[in-house]
Amino acid sequence: MLRDGASRLLVFRLGTELFGVDLAAVEQVVDAPESKPIPDSPPSVRGLTSLQAELVTLYDLQHLLNVRPRAIHAALVFRRGDRRLAVAVEDVFDTMTIEEGMLRKAPGAGVQGDVLIGVVRRGRHLVGVLDPILLIDTLAGPAEVAGVTANGRNGT
Repeated sequence: MLRDGASRLLVFRLGTELFGVDLAAVEQVVDAPESKPIPDSPPSVRGLTSLQAELVTLYDLQHLLNVRPRAIHAALVFRRGDRRLAVAVEDVFDTMTIEEGMLRKAPGAGVQGDVLIGVVRRGRHLVGVLDPILLIDTLAGPAEVAGVTANGRNGT
């Protein structure tokens, strides 16, 4: 993530917490995505949303990050191979540039398989920095097990 000593993060909010993800990993930001629930899907799947006439799975970070959003006003769209997936967020702020030495280890962060890499200070706030690859892999795995692909077709 921190190539050449610096990285740009896209900062977003869930509940009262701020998080950041590598800007290069985000394909698109979508305002107020509507979604339709998928029967028998895991709790991390919020539903299906339509983006440019393509059905995309919309995921909820509530259980993964242990944060409860008040309302969903946007989604971050990622690409995993030839699939797209979206992550529901409360608000998207802006970008921030972090240098290698700014990233601090958070309690419990950095454990193998943990999507939280660490934290950085932004003014008087802390921003939890997420690993976009682990985030996508962690979220997309349960949907594949349920037999639902990002295009909404049953994988069986």
